[in-house]
Amino acid sequence: MKPVPDADTKPYWDGIEAGELRLQRCEACGAAVFYPRVICPHCFSGAMRWFTAAGTGYVYSYTVAHRAFGDFADQAPFTVALVDLDEGVRMMTRIVGADPGRVQIGMRVQMTIEPIADANLPCFRPAPFPAESGAGAERDAVASETAPEAAGASDIPPEAAEAPAETTEVPPEAAGPPPEATGPPPEAAEAPAEATEPPASEPA
Repeated sequence: MKPVPDADTKPYWDGIEAGELRLQRCEACGAAVFYPRVICPHCFSGAMRWFTAAGTGYVYSYTVAHRAFGDFADQAPFTVALVDLDEGVRMMTRIVGADPGRVQIGMRVQMTIEPIADANLPCFRPAPFPAESGAGAERDAVASETAPEAAGASDIPPEAAEAPAETTEVPPEAAGPPPEATGPPPEAAEAPAEATEPPASEPA
């Protein structure tokens, strides 16, 4: 399983043997290129030159191999990842120095050379975030300051919440005349009842 360099990849593998990660850069468009090739995949220029990369980046994606075969059979479980290098290229590699359950997308990593299956291969291990990554923490702090202070906070402005409720009074003229009383007129109610007597009988 040992890599066999050719004319296009020899500078890359020479760098790995020297403990360096060597990439190509197009002199026409300035883009970094990986894997090694003769023509730039961005602008199709043949003006390619080699340079030594920083060997740092972030985990773009990963998977955990629980079963392996051949020379890797006794190494499972191990983490295979896609790493986005700071130079702008993406490479497949293995994450070492971290339990598979602790690897996360976006984790900062640093290249290291590991002997795997009789070959020295570029792997990556966890690394501290650069100083400028504090900008993300600053953004989180700003977001927390602008968030409501307590869950369920009302959107009603304070002056509206403190204003007393207004009472509505109906003016007398709008209320209309008082309802008329029903029943006999007062004079009828005050007049005494007339006594009714039977007529006197004549003497026989």
